[in-house]
Amino acid sequence: MDFLNIQFSSVEVLAADGSVLSHNAPTNATTGQQVDGGGQPPLEFAGMGLVWVAIYTVLIAFMWATIFRPQKKRAQKLQELRNNIKIGDSVVTAGGLYGKVVDIGTDVYVLEFGTNRGVRIPVNKSEIADVKEPDLTPPKEKEA
Repeated sequence: MDFLNIQFSSVEVLAADGSVLSHNAPTNATTGQQVDGGGQPPLEFAGMGLVWVAIYTVLIAFMWATIFRPQKKRAQKLQELRNNIKIGDSVVTAGGLYGKVVDIGTDVYVLEFGTNRGVRIPVNKSEIADVKEPDLTPPKEKEA
Protein backbone atom coordinates (compact mmCIF):
# COMPACT_ATOMS: atom_id res chain seq x y z
CA MET A 1 0.00 0.00 0.00
CA ASP A 2 1.37 3.37 -1.00
CA PHE A 3 0.59 5.97 1.65
CA LEU A 4 1.77 8.86 -0.50
CA ASN A 5 -0.93 8.30 -3.13
CA ILE A 6 -3.91 8.60 -0.77
CA GLN A 7 -6.44 11.27 -1.52
CA PHE A 8 -9.64 12.13 0.32
CA SER A 9 -12.89 12.17 -1.62
CA SER A 10 -16.36 12.91 -0.46
CA VAL A 11 -18.73 9.95 -0.22
CA GLU A 12 -22.45 10.48 0.17
CA VAL A 13 -24.45 7.99 2.21
CA LEU A 14 -28.21 7.86 2.40
CA ALA A 15 -29.63 7.62 5.91
CA ALA A 16 -32.74 5.54 6.76
CA ASP A 17 -34.97 8.64 6.68
CA GLY A 18 -33.78 9.58 3.20
CA SER A 19 -31.41 12.39 4.19
CA VAL A 20 -27.95 12.54 2.69
CA LEU A 21 -24.94 12.14 5.01
CA SER A 22 -21.48 12.95 3.69
CA HIS A 23 -18.39 11.08 4.79
CA ASN A 24 -14.78 11.65 3.80
CA ALA A 25 -13.05 8.35 3.10
CA PRO A 26 -9.43 8.01 2.02
CA THR A 27 -8.94 6.63 -1.49
CA ASN A 28 -5.87 5.58 -3.43
CA ALA A 29 -5.10 8.23 -6.05
CA THR A 30 -3.90 5.76 -8.68
CA THR A 31 -6.56 3.01 -8.35
CA GLY A 32 -9.47 5.01 -6.94
CA GLN A 33 -10.23 2.31 -4.36
CA GLN A 34 -11.05 3.16 -0.76
CA VAL A 35 -8.26 2.62 1.69
CA ASP A 36 -9.08 1.44 5.20
CA GLY A 37 -6.52 3.51 7.11
CA GLY A 38 -8.84 4.54 9.90
CA GLY A 39 -6.60 7.51 10.67
CA GLN A 40 -4.02 5.22 12.29
CA PRO A 41 -0.31 5.78 11.67
CA PRO A 42 1.56 3.07 9.79
CA LEU A 43 2.78 0.16 11.91
CA GLU A 44 6.41 1.16 11.47
CA PHE A 45 5.79 4.30 13.61
CA ALA A 46 3.83 2.56 16.37
CA GLY A 47 6.81 2.16 18.74
CA MET A 48 8.17 5.69 18.29
CA GLY A 49 6.14 7.04 21.22
CA LEU A 50 7.99 4.77 23.64
CA VAL A 51 11.33 5.77 22.16
CA TRP A 52 10.60 9.47 22.81
CA VAL A 53 9.45 8.74 26.35
CA ALA A 54 12.73 6.89 26.97
CA ILE A 55 14.76 9.77 25.46
CA TYR A 56 13.00 12.36 27.65
CA THR A 57 13.44 10.17 30.73
CA VAL A 58 17.18 9.85 30.10
CA LEU A 59 17.43 13.62 29.46
CA ILE A 60 15.67 14.46 32.73
CA ALA A 61 17.83 11.99 34.67
CA PHE A 62 20.97 13.52 33.15
CA MET A 63 19.87 17.05 34.06
CA TRP A 64 19.05 15.99 37.60
CA ALA A 65 22.43 14.30 38.04
CA THR A 66 24.49 17.16 36.59
CA ILE A 67 22.61 20.29 37.62
CA PHE A 68 20.01 19.94 40.33
CA ARG A 69 21.66 17.40 42.63
CA PRO A 70 25.04 19.24 42.98
CA GLN A 71 23.23 22.56 43.45
CA LYS A 72 21.13 21.08 46.24
CA LYS A 73 24.26 19.62 47.90
CA ARG A 74 26.01 23.04 47.78
CA ALA A 75 22.98 24.78 49.30
CA GLN A 76 22.75 22.15 52.04
CA LYS A 77 26.48 22.51 52.82
CA LEU A 78 26.17 26.33 52.97
CA GLN A 79 23.16 26.08 55.29
CA GLU A 80 25.11 23.76 57.58
CA LEU A 81 28.04 26.22 57.57
CA ARG A 82 25.70 29.08 58.54
CA ASN A 83 24.13 27.07 61.35
CA ASN A 84 27.56 26.24 62.87
CA ILE A 85 28.75 29.87 63.17
CA LYS A 86 29.46 30.93 66.73
CA ILE A 87 30.43 34.16 68.47
CA GLY A 88 34.01 35.16 67.67
CA ASP A 89 34.13 33.63 64.18
CA SER A 90 35.34 35.78 61.29
CA VAL A 91 32.94 35.68 58.36
CA VAL A 92 32.67 37.17 54.90
CA THR A 93 29.31 38.42 53.65
CA ALA A 94 27.88 37.91 50.17
CA GLY A 95 28.94 41.48 49.41
CA GLY A 96 32.57 40.73 50.26
CA LEU A 97 32.75 42.49 53.66
CA TYR A 98 34.74 40.79 56.42
CA GLY A 99 33.48 40.97 59.97
CA LYS A 100 33.57 39.25 63.33
CA VAL A 101 30.40 37.78 64.87
CA VAL A 102 29.66 39.48 68.22
CA ASP A 103 26.03 38.39 68.74
CA ILE A 104 23.61 35.84 67.28
CA GLY A 105 19.89 36.50 66.88
CA THR A 106 17.04 34.42 65.52
CA ASP A 107 17.63 35.26 61.87
CA VAL A 108 20.53 37.74 62.06
CA TYR A 109 24.16 37.87 63.08
CA VAL A 110 25.51 41.08 64.57
CA LEU A 111 28.88 41.67 62.93
CA GLU A 112 31.68 44.02 63.91
CA PHE A 113 33.39 45.56 60.89
CA GLY A 114 36.87 47.12 60.55
CA THR A 115 39.31 48.16 63.22
CA ASN A 116 36.85 50.58 64.78
CA ARG A 117 35.27 48.20 67.27
CA GLY A 118 32.18 50.37 67.64
CA VAL A 119 30.68 49.57 64.22
CA ARG A 120 28.19 46.76 64.74
CA ILE A 121 25.73 45.93 62.00
CA PRO A 122 23.04 43.25 61.99
CA VAL A 123 23.34 41.01 58.91
CA ASN A 124 20.77 38.48 57.74
CA LYS A 125 21.97 34.89 58.15
CA SER A 126 21.37 34.17 54.46
CA GLU A 127 23.94 36.85 53.52
CA ILE A 128 26.88 35.01 55.11
CA ALA A 129 28.97 33.46 52.33
CA ASP A 130 31.82 31.82 54.25
CA VAL A 131 33.64 31.54 57.57
CA LYS A 132 37.01 33.05 56.69
CA GLU A 133 39.74 35.27 58.10
CA PRO A 134 40.77 38.21 55.91
CA ASP A 135 44.27 38.08 54.43
CA LEU A 136 45.84 41.32 55.71
CA THR A 137 49.45 40.63 54.71
CA PRO A 138 50.90 43.23 52.34
CA PRO A 139 51.69 42.01 48.84
CA LYS A 140 55.33 41.27 48.11
CA GLU A 141 57.04 43.82 45.93
CA LYS A 142 58.20 42.57 42.58
CA GLU A 143 61.95 42.37 42.13
CA ALA A 144 63.38 44.27 39.18
